[in-house]
Formats: sequence, structure tokens, C-alpha cells
Amino acid sequence: MPGSRGAGRRLDLAVGITLGVVLGVAVIVAFVFFGSEGTIDAPRISGINTGKPAGRPKLKQAPKPRPSPRIAVVKVIGGAPPPAGPARLRFNRGDRVRFRIYTDAPLGIEIPGYGISETVESGTVVSFRADRVGQFPVIVASSHIGIAGLQVSP
Repeated sequence: MPGSRGAGRRLDLAVGITLGVVLGVAVIVAFVFFGSEGTIDAPRISGINTGKPAGRPKLKQAPKPRPSPRIAVVKVIGGAPPPAGPARLRFNRGDRVRFRIYTDAPLGIEIPGYGISETVESGTVVSFRADRVGQFPVIVASSHIGIAGLQVSP
């Protein structure tokens, strides 16, 4: 009988290991195919409805149009700037300088650093390419009163 006792233990051990492996595989298979439908990486064998809303396909959107740059306003009352002071105009070298002049009477203006001399009426847009860096006054031609300061940065 002593020999049969050892054989019984080995048989019990082999059955226990086999049963443990089979049970472990069964639990993993059951979780993968039945219990993981709510996870992010839910694997599926077929197109089973998971109950989650279907993801919408991403539509390629057209790029947003660049907003047109706002035109700065220079107000001139009686040939002088408003009490708040001359307008400040800031641009970068290479930009198109654009500003609108609102005045109560036709007016001659100059930008000496750029050689610009124009007669403007209310609503006129002054426009030119900023090709020089520095600070330049915008003045009334007849009185040399500064109505704006133009700053062009590199």
C-alpha cells in the first residue's frame, strides 16, 4: 500500500494542475468576450452592438478665413487731434499700413519719413507699404500739428 499512496498524490496533483489551468483559461476567455465590452479596447469577434453610441466620423473642416485686419482710425477735429491725444499706429516692416482719417474738413496731411503728402476728406483711407523701421509723425501739412504717431517695428 505504501506505493499506491504516492501514485494517488501524483494523480491528484496532475488533476489539480490541469483543472486550475482549464479554469484559468475559461475565466480569461469569459472576461475577454463577455465582460470587457465596456472597456476602451473592447475586443470583438463580430460586429456585436456594445450599447455604446457609435463614434461620429471626423469631418475635415475648411480652415477658418483670416480676419481682415481692422483699420486704425485717426480723428482730426479743427485740424488737431482729439483731447485724448494723437492716435498710435503700430505696424511691422513689410506690412501694409492702413488707417482711416475722420475729419470735419478737407485736410492736407504729411508723413515726412515716407515722403507722403495727401489731401484727405473724412473717411479717406491712407495706405502704403511700411518699408522703413522707426517712429514717424503724421502731421497736418499747414500747421505741422501731429495727429498720429506711426511706429514701424523690424
